[in-house]
Amino acid sequence: MAILTKDGKPYKVFSQPNTQLKDQVSIEKEKLVFHNFGNAQTTTAEGNALLKSIPSKKIEEPKVKPEMPSSISNDAQEFLNAIKKEAKALKEEVPTAKEEINNSNVIIVYCNPMISKERKDDLYGEVRKPAKFGKKFTFEALLIDCTDFEISLYTKTKISEGSIIYPSKYKYDCGEKFAHYRWWKIKNTKEYNDGFILVGELTEDQLDFSD
Repeated sequence: MAILTKDGKPYKVFSQPNTQLKDQVSIEKEKLVFHNFGNAQTTTAEGNALLKSIPSKKIEEPKVKPEMPSSISNDAQEFLNAIKKEAKALKEEVPTAKEEINNSNVIIVYCNPMISKERKDDLYGEVRKPAKFGKKFTFEALLIDCTDFEISLYTKTKISEGSIIYPSKYKYDCGEKFAHYRWWKIKNTKEYNDGFILVGELTEDQLDFSD
């Protein structure tokens, strides 16, 4: 039984020639030139010349502008300049005694003065107190009291709180060897009898006082 289409006509097994090919013009194969269609190792000179004749285009990279540092506000800059100016002035200033102590038990004390002061950052509201020290020097003092954790001295030289001191020896030969070789940090100063009472506590900041 034949298979029919929806029109009721039987299907044709073999299709007819395409009518669109009636007006097609055939190309003469003899005039065709094939280049490397067979994976040949040789290339045509004309092709190489054509490639060389095409000018290469230079790719220009976009210029990247360097990042500018963030600007600092005038208030912050003035704050920094004030700190630098004060630190420089304090660093160059070495405390001097009002007068010498007239006593045979005077001791020589090495000192590294703290020059930084507690300041409040106007930008962030933080209190900062960096440990900055000035020029090392020596001063004369009298030993009032000394325990394993605290020392008290009397001196004519004004010493700032936070400074590191190291009592080294007696100024005069009094027949007694000085025996308190430790580093101390000044935690309190107060004026007394034309001089100052210094109270120090033990510290781990063992600075080098050698010349």
